[in-house]
Amino acid sequence: MKLQDFESELQKDVHADFSIKLSPTPGLAAVYFRGVFQFGVPADQIHEEAMQFYGIELPNGKYIRHRTRPEALAMAKELIRKMHNDHEEYEASMGLGKYSAEELAKR
Repeated sequence: MKLQDFESELQKDVHADFSIKLSPTPGLAAVYFRGVFQFGVPADQIHEEAMQFYGIELPNGKYIRHRTRPEALAMAKELIRKMHNDHEEYEASMGLGKYSAEELAKR
């Protein structure tokens, strides 16, 4: 599935405030919720299941497997569920309250 189609699916089936932007790291894209980074996905296509060589080698030499479409959808749905049920989880996910950049800088 092309990344644009996956973004449309996230917005339609999970929450309209999800977006996907390309990452500065080649081969990766980032899933955002209301403008806040949540997790990474592959930059071009997202597959239904993991397969050999479905991943990327990071600049430090570490190889990471890309998330599959079902894994990324599950992560997005779980994020929404947690934020809906737990105010602190919402603040942590969105960088608000005691999790804001200003508050974290004080630590």
